[in-house]
Amino acid sequence: MLNWFRLLRINDYIKNGLIFFPAFFGGRIFVGNNLVLLTATFFLFSLLASAVYIINDLVDFNLDLKHPTKRERPITEGAISKPAAAIVGSFLLLVAIGSSFFISSELPVLFAIYFVTNLLYSTYIKHFAPFDLLLIAFGFLLRIQLGGMVSATEISSWLYVMIFLFAISFGFAKRLEEIHLLSGYKIEFSSVRPSLKFYSAEFLRNGIVAIISIAFVCYVLYVFSAETISRLHSSYVFITCLPVSFGVYHYIVLVKRGNESIAPQVVLRENLPVQLALLCWLLMMVYFIYRR
Repeated sequence: MLNWFRLLRINDYIKNGLIFFPAFFGGRIFVGNNLVLLTATFFLFSLLASAVYIINDLVDFNLDLKHPTKRERPITEGAISKPAAAIVGSFLLLVAIGSSFFISSELPVLFAIYFVTNLLYSTYIKHFAPFDLLLIAFGFLLRIQLGGMVSATEISSWLYVMIFLFAISFGFAKRLEEIHLLSGYKIEFSSVRPSLKFYSAEFLRNGIVAIISIAFVCYVLYVFSAETISRLHSSYVFITCLPVSFGVYHYIVLVKRGNESIAPQVVLRENLPVQLALLCWLLMMVYFIYRR
């Protein structure tokens, strides 16, 4: 049973929490039955994402055999057969898209777009930079679009910009970690991920710092914008910059130090200073958005 959970990559479901962002920031998460609809969308999209992960593992089977950690995935190590994985992946795909009709007539279309683009990513695009990163960013933006559509929330352009920047830095972080890993094992990059030949550790490290810094500037502009002050009826939203700046500073230190994992999902799950900064920021935003 554990192997099946590993195959579904449940730990990566944290990324799907972006579905709640538009309604949360728009103050509409408790309007009508939005919370129920968003939760249902989250779980269905997570099933769809698991189907995509399974397909990716099947497509990358030969490359993963040469990888120091990916060769321990359930399909690669033989714990789950390819036919069984294909059947489960197909079932999850059908359940996710079929059930999405009950939430919205537009939802299956967005689900299908996500699936097709990720199929292209798994089979072809991920081998070429920078298209690999742009398609990752598209997946993050699609999650935002899903949340806005289901909750009937108008999505701020600031949210699109900051999520796009976060997604690019996420892709950079994944590739930087893989370069460090493969270099440690003295494995040729092109033998396991051809796109890595287009990147260097220095470029990725500097890129992460630059993009995170730009995202922070965008956040500062967002909290000081007349639109935000008017919508939240407060000119003190800028104090949320304090935990954000602490979290950004700590993450940049991790990137520069280079001896700990900088994968965002790992940092969010295991790094206490970042967790405290995130919790503090979240509580502040809940107060400003929902205090009325």
